[in-house]
Amino acid sequence: RTVAEGQAAWRAAAAAAKASGATTAKVVALTGGPCAGKSTALAFLSDQLSRRGADVITCPEAATLVMSNGVRPPTAPGVACAWQSLMLSTMLAMEDNYKEWAALQATARVLGGRPPRPSVVVCDRGALDGKSFVEPAVWAAVLEERGKTTEELQARYDLVVHLVTAAIGAADHYEAGDGALSNPARFHSAAQAADVDRATLAAWEGHPALVRVDNSTGFARKVVRVLTPICALVGLPRPREVTVTVTVREIERAALPVPVEDVRITIVGLHALA
Repeated sequence: RTVAEGQAAWRAAAAAAKASGATTAKVVALTGGPCAGKSTALAFLSDQLSRRGADVITCPEAATLVMSNGVRPPTAPGVACAWQSLMLSTMLAMEDNYKEWAALQATARVLGGRPPRPSVVVCDRGALDGKSFVEPAVWAAVLEERGKTTEELQARYDLVVHLVTAAIGAADHYEAGDGALSNPARFHSAAQAADVDRATLAAWEGHPALVRVDNSTGFARKVVRVLTPICALVGLPRPREVTVTVTVREIERAALPVPVEDVRITIVGLHALA
């Protein structure tokens, strides 16, 4: 068989697999303010969704990708539109290519005689996040330049999960700049991050499947709360929360050789499926 014949056979088989729905991936956008835990959650989600039987592809954040490789946010007046337009173009191209990779991977699985698996692309940020960083008039110009509408950009994602920045509800854990272990490219102050978080949530208003995950439970349980709606979307077993009560025998404090105090300890565990 020639290369051309092989390609033709592949395209025909891929089209048939796509028509059956076996290679269509669900697309999830992880959004939120700076230092919300999105990048960390991506690794957790990839592991847990894979253990539950899904093919998972994670799409990195476009802004972090370019700024970590020498690109710096512009400071000259009037450049914001060009910056956001190019960032949106980069993000859409990355997402489209990752979705194609997911489809190719799923097609190869089907054509190889293996049973189909749920497929999901999890994106670090979504296309409407850029709206939160600029004035409304600038964003309107970006959409016009790229020939997009808000509705079109929202429709790209089956689910949007908004992770609230640590600057709101967990300020002690907010970090930015060279001292930021998770993302040194982050440049917002805590106050700026809180403003961006609220603006980002507002940018996604109207999406039919928008879930907000705050910092009320600590980060360990926060990522579990991110995992739950994605499992529901893809049709996978959801994480189960089990409460275990441990009774500690009271002892005579005066008999202890060191000072003691009462503490409350919460242990969060997630059962890893085989």
